[in-house]
Amino acid sequence: MFDKVVQICSVLEPGDGIGNVVRDYSVILSDYNIVNCIIAEHVNPSYHTPKLSIYHISALDDHITDRTLVIFHKSIMTDISYRVIELKCHKILLWHNMTPPEFFKPYNKYIYELAKKSIQEIALLAPFFPNSWGNSDYNCNELLKLGYKKAETLHFTYDFDRLASAKPSKAITKKKKGKNIIFVGRIVPNKRQEDVIRAFYYFYRLNPGSSLILIGSWSGFENYKDELVSLAQNLSLPVILPGKVSLNDLAAYYRTADLFLCMSEHEGLNIPLLEAMYFEVPVIAFNSSSISEGIGDGGIIFNQKHFPSIGHLMDIILKDSELIRRMKASGKKRINHFDKSHSASRLINLIEAYAIEMNIK
Repeated sequence: MFDKVVQICSVLEPGDGIGNVVRDYSVILSDYNIVNCIIAEHVNPSYHTPKLSIYHISALDDHITDRTLVIFHKSIMTDISYRVIELKCHKILLWHNMTPPEFFKPYNKYIYELAKKSIQEIALLAPFFPNSWGNSDYNCNELLKLGYKKAETLHFTYDFDRLASAKPSKAITKKKKGKNIIFVGRIVPNKRQEDVIRAFYYFYRLNPGSSLILIGSWSGFENYKDELVSLAQNLSLPVILPGKVSLNDLAAYYRTADLFLCMSEHEGLNIPLLEAMYFEVPVIAFNSSSISEGIGDGGIIFNQKHFPSIGHLMDIILKDSELIRRMKASGKKRINHFDKSHSASRLINLIEAYAIEMNIK
């Protein structure tokens, strides 16, 4: 077995998906008595806890031997990539995906260029990682298209206890009147919140007391957010954009939600879909990228964006109490696939298999 597992990432920040995965994997490794640490360039102080061993990237060489396994968490381009490929040890790249740059081009040229260079960089790294992992089957297929020889799926673990500990904000729960349709995710073009609004328009015509709540930060995409506001105003729709919210506020929005509608056209693996199912919110979603892989049989998938039909489907669901009951039960069952025990065994099995492949005894 490897003498140590070193996870490397660029940033550890609260709310960042990669940071949460890195933290959770470190705890799993420790639970299995595997010596491990985290190496990062930027670390929020909140990550420094007794359970985690975290070091700055400048100390990287001190933690590497020829029996070390490095797990390099990769998404956006970073100079760390070129430090990692020079390491004299066993390495695995874990791909968290990158949104195709074309989505960003009309709204933020800087992020467009950054995304384009990030895709180019991940392709250039392929020869240095004979083994790679993706946190979805979709991401693994993307790696293979980019020239990686081997890619295996390692679904992330999700800390549902984090949601259970939340105390829903009463100020939000008290405001609920009619039906609440929600979508949670950054206000960015690939999420296609404008299509959520267009579908909601037809639902609203059948349910005039309802509201649409689009939760997420629009930092860097203020112009896209302004387009959404204008669209809602032109259609005379009650659309609420609270921005990025606290965990307690997020829990309150889920608690008051009647249905989760996702129209996103690119997801590495969508966490809010799992959160919605955890809170027993019926989920319907457009079939793109990894969406069906995440939802499984926990929700309803549709293949075309025919807005009147989607609005009618939403109305049918919310007027059928038995269908709602079955969707809630299916969603609750589906999220078990992403609990800690399932992901933990998969992580350890992949590491042990790689050690055998590399003849590390």
